[in-house]
Amino acid sequence: VQLLNMIYLDYAATTPIDKKVVKAMLPYLTQKYGNPSSIHSFGRDAKNALLQSREIWSDFFGVVRDNIIFCGSASEANNLVIRGFFSYLKKKNKLTDLRQFHAITSAIEHKSVLNTFKNLETNEGLAVSYIKPDNKGIVNVEDVKKVIKENTVFISIMYVNNEIGSIQPILKISQFIQDLKLKTNNLKKKDTQFNATNIQYPLIHSDCVQAIQFYDCNLQNLGIDFATASAHKIYGPKGVGILAAKNTTFLEPLITGGPQENNLRAGTENVASIVGSACALENLIKERSLLFKKITILKKKLLNGIIKNYPQGLINGDINGAPHILNYCFCGVEGESLLIYLDLEGVAVSLGSACEAGRIYPSYVLKAIGLSDQDAQSSIRFSLGKYTTENEIKKTLLILKTVLKKIKKFV
Repeated sequence: VQLLNMIYLDYAATTPIDKKVVKAMLPYLTQKYGNPSSIHSFGRDAKNALLQSREIWSDFFGVVRDNIIFCGSASEANNLVIRGFFSYLKKKNKLTDLRQFHAITSAIEHKSVLNTFKNLETNEGLAVSYIKPDNKGIVNVEDVKKVIKENTVFISIMYVNNEIGSIQPILKISQFIQDLKLKTNNLKKKDTQFNATNIQYPLIHSDCVQAIQFYDCNLQNLGIDFATASAHKIYGPKGVGILAAKNTTFLEPLITGGPQENNLRAGTENVASIVGSACALENLIKERSLLFKKITILKKKLLNGIIKNYPQGLINGDINGAPHILNYCFCGVEGESLLIYLDLEGVAVSLGSACEAGRIYPSYVLKAIGLSDQDAQSSIRFSLGKYTTENEIKKTLLILKTVLKKIKKFV
């Protein structure tokens, strides 16, 4: 099957770059190629483009312009937040390890968050609580309340899960933390030995990579301190991650050198791609509400068709999750075989996270919501986007029907 005739249903892995985005990027690859740190006109052009792009992202996240830090990926941005914060704590408190601190995250975070915490646990002695979600893939605020301690300094809970599309109660978590901080402050104020008037910790981070397409990610509205995002999930270029911070003083850089990115990420900025990311965001904001309606309808049609074709299957996650992600367990069918057969027939889907591609072990996200190894390995993620059409959904369902019959013959 030629790539042009393929039906692409893996938008949660990456999205095709929008033509308007390519057009916006081209001048910075060909004519306006200056280094933003240079004083001459080439450099000034590049610097202005960076400032404008930063402004667009800062308006979206509701932070001041300098608190948008452009990275090489959302994985890097997640590392900068988590490692950068704990490096700051060590430096501030003149410590050699993190044994006196506690952090909270969920068992279904992206690997760039999970593995970073695991690394800090192993190498620095940080205590971490990994909250298991319910069978719909939603973290319960009560579970956060159960594990929080006096030495909890950081909470990282993603907004929308990349494998199953479940939406996390970020606002409820941040409201609980805010109330806790107020109560603690009021109690401490009564203590004559206590001089501070504002308890700062725990700070809250949310990986918003799969959320920015459809949901409000304004830090003030969500009550969080940090958010991270990626350009290539919103029809922008790969190679641009975005970190939005309420306050960057809580962070130490991972990459040291020059003063770029508010002294938090040294190195010449990827101007063309950053311009592309801002253009992609502007396009998205204009299209958002229509896109949400369109994709919701298409996902419903896809789900109804799948259930009709394979009623003995199960929906993984929350039926009312993000509109673009549908994870379905074709119980008794090997997921990898189904994926390969669909690919040969011209439909691109995935087994879960793109970062987990090529695995032969079951998804940790599906395991965390209670699936057996067998059911986890029988699950397929379909993810839709702005170029998905009703005709593509119809064709996919016809192909799926044929492919399932083929697989049954060989089982």
